[in-house]
Amino acid sequence: MACTVGDVARLMEQWAPREWIEPGDNVGLLAGVSTRPVRSVLISLDVTEDVIRQAADMGADMIVAHHPFLYRPVGAVTDGSLAGRLAMLSIEHRIAV
Repeated sequence: MACTVGDVARLMEQWAPREWIEPGDNVGLLAGVSTRPVRSVLISLDVTEDVIRQAADMGADMIVAHHPFLYRPVGAVTDGSLAGRLAMLSIEHRIAV
């Protein structure tokens, strides 16, 4: 049985339980399909366009990052904002974040 995006998210939550979350923190799966298989993960401090492209180039299925790329509520997902561009790029490459 393959490891899935949801499995990785659950493992991260076991390692860093939700009880440790500071007010305003945005944790958990931010983009992606929880049932998709994961063969490789790129670990990063931040999610940037370069990090997403690096993950795509190396064939990673998921990025685990310390800082969320979606922090405040997003009203639209377009190329007009950094958060929108990052969301679109990760989805385009089928990379869960």
